[in-house]
Amino acid sequence: MTSYSIDDSGSNGNNDQQPDAGETIALPIILTNSGNTTASNVTATLSWSAKSYQTQSGSNATITIGTISSNFGNIAASGGTGNNNSSPFVFTINKDAFEISITPRPLTQFINFTLSIFVNGVAFSSKSFELQIAEPNLVKGENAVTGILAANTLNHQLTIKLYNNGLSTATGLTATLTTNNPLNITITDGTNIPYANIDGVNTATNSGINTSTFNFDIGSSNYSNETFNLIVTNQYGKTWTFNNFNLTIPVINAGSTINHNGYETSIELFWTLSTSATVKRYNLYRSLDNLTYTSTPINTNLINYSTYLDQGLQPFTTYYYKLTVVDMNGNESDYFPAAGYPASTSLNLHNGWPIVPTNLMGNRAEGSPNVYDV
Repeated sequence: MTSYSIDDSGSNGNNDQQPDAGETIALPIILTNSGNTTASNVTATLSWSAKSYQTQSGSNATITIGTISSNFGNIAASGGTGNNNSSPFVFTINKDAFEISITPRPLTQFINFTLSIFVNGVAFSSKSFELQIAEPNLVKGENAVTGILAANTLNHQLTIKLYNNGLSTATGLTATLTTNNPLNITITDGTNIPYANIDGVNTATNSGINTSTFNFDIGSSNYSNETFNLIVTNQYGKTWTFNNFNLTIPVINAGSTINHNGYETSIELFWTLSTSATVKRYNLYRSLDNLTYTSTPINTNLINYSTYLDQGLQPFTTYYYKLTVVDMNGNESDYFPAAGYPASTSLNLHNGWPIVPTNLMGNRAEGSPNVYDV
């Protein structure tokens, strides 16, 4: 076997040449005859063997080979090649191939294949090789809803951000929203709401919101922590379910603080927040004039810890920051601090510096002789 290629350009694939959970893959292979006689009537079969955490057969099989044999014709001697392009091997990866008992959830798996080669119907040789498969793995993010959730109000529009923590692009996404409190919440648009494709976690844009909104009305009572459920489905029928989330905005309490360390081209921010809800993660917004802030967070993914290093900044420049918390339901708080938090980078550093001074008052800023008296 000289080479193979991944063809996922069919209706059950996304044409990225990466085998993904749920896809059907065509596998063209090239064979080379290095002998001194023609290999006549060359055929081959494809098989695979499951690892300990994979399923070999049945409805839950990790993969299913649909076309197990292929014809390569006659292959000339001394470097002649043959291929099965007209009838490639075909296999399908289970959409739930990554629903396995391994913690943490793996980003990839390897499938062990064996190619058995026959000449004129007689077993000639075999070749083992591995293919790496991946999956999209969606996680629910922030909710954003329009209007005050008061009694007898109509047409509240809801967007829900999804993050893709897998390596494969999530394609053909639709979502359905339901409520656990239908006596007071009426969902008017909530079925098969589309999302654009969401790239994998190794890209700069691994998140997205629904391209048309979920819409709902509120009945005779004010909204009071009524809960919703979201089911997301991709083009292969894989589903992700996010149950029992509410739309109550968390509050950042008085006494919360934010501080920083300033460096030449970066600012390290850290904070201690008291909130009304269990904090899941954070978002950070930035401004140069404390008037116009970034419309989306400067962090690509939600911040997991109470610190963030903002890099690629200009030396000796003041920036302004506002922080939000995102609770376990995906609800984002108002900005903190409301007036913005100023933080500055330092001047350009000279060779041999910084020397960090002691007995500082206030926030530390590492500098060089043009900042400190020495």
